[in-house]
Amino acid sequence: MGKSKGGGGGGGGGKGQDGGGGGGKKGGGSGAASAGGASTSGAASSSSAAGGYSLEIREGCVALMRFRTRDGMNALLDPLSNAIEGVIANRLGHNFALSESSREHAAFKKACGLPKQVKYVIATLEGDAHSIRHEMCHARFYLESGYRDTVQEVWEQGLSAQQRDSITAFLNRLKYDPVAHVDEFQAYLSTEKANFFGMDLGEQQQALQASFPPGSWR
Repeated sequence: MGKSKGGGGGGGGGKGQDGGGGGGKKGGGSGAASAGGASTSGAASSSSAAGGYSLEIREGCVALMRFRTRDGMNALLDPLSNAIEGVIANRLGHNFALSESSREHAAFKKACGLPKQVKYVIATLEGDAHSIRHEMCHARFYLESGYRDTVQEVWEQGLSAQQRDSITAFLNRLKYDPVAHVDEFQAYLSTEKANFFGMDLGEQQQALQASFPPGSWR
């Protein structure tokens, strides 16, 4: 999967056209909505507008928005992602934490009918299941301190200094901000092959995957 975000766990949306996939996994009840409209009950997404999307709430606090078109997705979400990480053209997805103190975020939640408990937003195009898995790892890293502790332990104690340096160089080549390296390490290792970083990290991958309770954050 290509590059999908530019900050830490609460950072902004997917990168632009040259970046790769952006998006985010599985959890609670589902609903449907049209862009800018309130969510409704049911499993089908709105068919009334080019920017229509389906809305699903996962893990009780993550809003997963699946859009029909990239233009519709970016028209709705670019203003929020741009404020977090700067202007990026042709985003392939969005992911960011919602701030309780932001009036713009409050207005967005109201306009889209997001429940009060939603703390994180993932937006991707319909059918992009792989990006959803990756971005749900970012959401968990941001929302769960226990998971962050597990990741940090794997990073600091489960890897040699040479392995960390190699992974850091790999992520630098993908233009990731250094503050996001540990977060990106866990998201890629949890969702890609064990040799994704050019070395066998099967043991470290198992340590991360074992921390996911059955059926959660998937």
